[in-house]
Amino acid sequence: MTPPRSFTFSRRNYGKVNPLISLFIVVALVAAYYAVYHSGLLSGVVGSEESGRIEIIGVSCSQDVYENWEVTVSVRSVDEVDFRLSKIFVKGMEVSRYLAGPPTSKVGTITSDFGAESVVPRGEAAEMRVWIGRDFGFLQPTQRVSIRIQDSAGVVYTTSVVLSGTL
Repeated sequence: MTPPRSFTFSRRNYGKVNPLISLFIVVALVAAYYAVYHSGLLSGVVGSEESGRIEIIGVSCSQDVYENWEVTVSVRSVDEVDFRLSKIFVKGMEVSRYLAGPPTSKVGTITSDFGAESVVPRGEAAEMRVWIGRDFGFLQPTQRVSIRIQDSAGVVYTTSVVLSGTL
C-alpha cells in the first residue's frame, strides 16, 4: 500500500544550510559582540582615554581656622602622555565635590580644588588640595588616612597622611 500523493514529499535539500555559511554567521556574531564590547557599550566603560603615569612627590596636612583638614598632594606627570584624573578618594570615600574652594565653616564633606577630569601635562607638576571636613565621620587628629588618586584608565595611586592637630 502506498500513501496518498498529498503525503509524499520529494527529497530535495529543503532546510539544509551549507556548513560554511553557518560558520560565517557564528564568526560574524562573535566579531560584532567583540566590537561592541570593546567600544564600551557593554563593558560599562565609555570613552576611556589613555592616561600617563604620575609620581606622588609629597603629601602634607594642615588645619584651617574652622578645624577642617587641608591635605595637599603634590604630583608630577612622568610619562610621555598627559595624566588624566578621574577620581579622588579619602579613606575609601570619593570626594563629594570637585573644583571647590576652601570651606568657610566647619563642614562634614570632602571637597577638592582639582577637577574630576583635570589634566596634568606630561613632565609638569601639580598640587591637588583636598579638604576633609572636621565633622566628616569619626576622624581625629593624629589619625592616618589613605588618599587614592584614580586616572581615566583606572590606575590607582595611593598615599597616606597623618591628620594634623591635637586631640
